[in-house]
Amino acid sequence: RSQSRGRPRQLIDRALERMPEAQMIEVPPLASELVARVEAEAPPAVAVNTPPAAPWATGALVASLVAWAVALAIAGGDSSDPGVLLRGGALVPELVARGQWWRLADAIFLHAGALQLFVTTVALWLIGAPCERLFGAARTLAIAGLAALAGSIVTYAAAPIAAGAPPYVFAGSGLVMGLLGAELVERLLNRRRPRVEWRRGTWS
Repeated sequence: RSQSRGRPRQLIDRALERMPEAQMIEVPPLASELVARVEAEAPPAVAVNTPPAAPWATGALVASLVAWAVALAIAGGDSSDPGVLLRGGALVPELVARGQWWRLADAIFLHAGALQLFVTTVALWLIGAPCERLFGAARTLAIAGLAALAGSIVTYAAAPIAAGAPPYVFAGSGLVMGLLGAELVERLLNRRRPRVEWRRGTWS
């Protein structure tokens, strides 16, 4: 009141004058008991909206692709050279049929040139980060690994083993497509109960 001036002070003075005329309202015992219980209870915990954890599994996958490309460039040369890709572990159905099964795994990390590596890593980051928020780091790594290996096996099974067939196959896209497929399946199965993670960076 001491800091009020003009109309607000007049209204405060009128309210103070009417206070003696006000009648006290008796509170029922049940209401008093309820108020006492509420006052005795501890205040509710304040929910802290913590930011989502960094997608370290997706970052590890991107780093592994880049590290493999750098190692291949240092040890073998330009990755756009077919000979370098062949020595680096490209999926050649004829060689796999002869017993070089390790090419099914090595082909996942191979990329024909810097442009393909750039496109794959960007797509992997845009798709893998939302998947990691949905499934967690361990499941994201498992999905990516199994999908990439399954892509190599299917590619080998579907490719002809004839001598004149296209010799070089890269299965790195199976890693990205596997994560994308897992996210689409998750959305379809839970389309009536959308998760909050879907609104965090799933614009890709």
